[in-house]
Amino acid sequence: MRRWWLGAVLVLATVPLCRAAEVTMSRSEVDQLLSEIAPHAQQLPLRFSSDSERIEVEKKLRRLLVFLDAATVQYPGEPELLLRDGIANSMGHNLDFPGCPDKAISAFEALLKLQPDSKSGNFYYGAFLAGTDTLRLKSIPYLEKAASLGVSDAHYTEAFVYLSLQDRVHALAELDKYLRDNPTDESAAALRRDLEHGDVSITEKKVKPSDAVLIQKPTPEEQPVSPSPR
Repeated sequence: MRRWWLGAVLVLATVPLCRAAEVTMSRSEVDQLLSEIAPHAQQLPLRFSSDSERIEVEKKLRRLLVFLDAATVQYPGEPELLLRDGIANSMGHNLDFPGCPDKAISAFEALLKLQPDSKSGNFYYGAFLAGTDTLRLKSIPYLEKAASLGVSDAHYTEAFVYLSLQDRVHALAELDKYLRDNPTDESAAALRRDLEHGDVSITEKKVKPSDAVLIQKPTPEEQPVSPSPR
């Protein structure tokens, strides 16, 4: 296995959208950048205290994407690289970076071709698809697979997918499954009570605000970043 995280030097002259340069980044540096960017851009709505903070976060993400996009071209068979590239491009999608949605899809699908039972791969791919307008329905099989592999938070994300599809029955079922594993999560319990009493309007605009779709809490294994809590 190529140990890219020990300091791979990548020549980027032939990589699309990248200036010719040498970029060196260790695994710890990659994960540090992901953990710094995630609280701002991993879920919707985006969270920035100021324009200058957004500019700085975007600068970090662009630098990270230059490295990861090039690294996955150089080492296409590295699952850990593909996972991180998919996560980073998912955040680029949230920030409206051109090309990031297609690159996220390519990275996640390449990862799952290598490791179909990857917990993080299925969960993060499903969460990414859940946060799109046109591909949300395709998220369900990946979230179901992640849940079957033990990622209980996939049930939470799937509940919001069903809400966006105006399917209250399946949304409640997914919340029940999530709460069986997370009985002390009062926000999920409150949402379930509201759904039972008909107090939640099942519309696109009501589902997406405030942590609705991209609920990406740490998975039990293979977790490279530290997303912000709900």
